Amino acid sequence: PCGEEANLSKLLSAEAEWARLAPVLAALRSDPPAAALSIDTRHAATARRAADAGCAVLNLTFPQHLFAPPVPATPPLSPSECQLLLGAFDATVVMHSRGLPATMRQLSEYGPDLCQTVVNELASTVQTLTADDPALRARLIFDPGLGFAKAAAQSLALLGAVPRLKALLGGRVLLGASRKSLLGAATGLAVEERLIPSVVAAALGAFQGADVVRVHDVAATRAALDLVQAVQAQREGGAP
Repeated sequence: PCGEEANLSKLLSAEAEWARLAPVLAALRSDPPAAALSIDTRHAATARRAADAGCAVLNLTFPQHLFAPPVPATPPLSPSECQLLLGAFDATVVMHSRGLPATMRQLSEYGPDLCQTVVNELASTVQTLTADDPALRARLIFDPGLGFAKAAAQSLALLGAVPRLKALLGGRVLLGASRKSLLGAATGLAVEERLIPSVVAAALGAFQGADVVRVHDVAATRAALDLVQAVQAQREGGAP
């Protein structure tokens, strides 16, 4: 997902999704990049094909759609089928989300403890996906879902709560803040003007301990992360 979260409101069928992806993955497979390929989908059929095409990471933006598909004609996966699907990838990103892209903005009530509620709902999803298989759980990366069924203030709170999220989840955390509306709410900048806040958000997340950041502006973010790593190395080395 990228840019304004509202752009995700159109649901693609697995067939339409694969028609777009197949030629891209075929080209990448013929000339593989020096990087792991990831696939972002809500369709099990797309995920299976992507695994066969060489994708190493599965990104589940709406993980609940595997076992509760929004399209009635799409059969849900059983627990064993979920485990088999996740087992085809080296890592799976499980993102917190609610509802559908068109309805999620109305589903942002979390009670008095936003972090705990997000973690509890992620844990429930993970239980369904993995049936507590320790090998599968060790491959998971957790994404709190900034901008997905969350108001801007809630997303900003989660961006600043990486240490607590990691402690509660007991695993790796991914942050995807790049160009999102939470940055616009904080700065007043339009999506095409959010390079600096996007880079700052990634650096802030990494400094707090985020294991992965999802970005658009790779070179600028890489430079910022190099600085974060240099500062952390000096701090850990005991330098003044």
